[in-house]
Amino acid sequence: MLKKTLAIFAGMAASFVVISLLELISVRLFPIPEGIDFTNKEAVRQLMSTIPMGAMVFVLIGYALGSFAGGLVATLISGRVQVQGAISIGILLTLGQVANTLQMPGQPIWMTVVSFLIYIPFAYLGYLTVRVKE
Repeated sequence: MLKKTLAIFAGMAASFVVISLLELISVRLFPIPEGIDFTNKEAVRQLMSTIPMGAMVFVLIGYALGSFAGGLVATLISGRVQVQGAISIGILLTLGQVANTLQMPGQPIWMTVVSFLIYIPFAYLGYLTVRVKE
């Protein structure tokens, strides 16, 4: 039980590191205008309507790679046979995306839908990558 819990925490940490790094790179490539009040939902909605497609795709790639990394790490720690750790990572990231979607109004529908479809399959792919290496 402790090993599975540790696997999920480590997988989530790996996911957050990868996603954060790619979001940081995205902000460097596609800077956000200064002075945006992220507590003002209307300002956030307006900002979301001006973000370039490339920035959104880059963020989605970050979600996919982060989910993959989390699934891979969770599988390595929990044991190569068990898929539950990787799937747990995908589910937790999906739930986090629900919160993100609620806090960041104005995201294009296509981006929201794609983001919800990314997490579990890519976490599972991380699991499969480790399983193939046996």
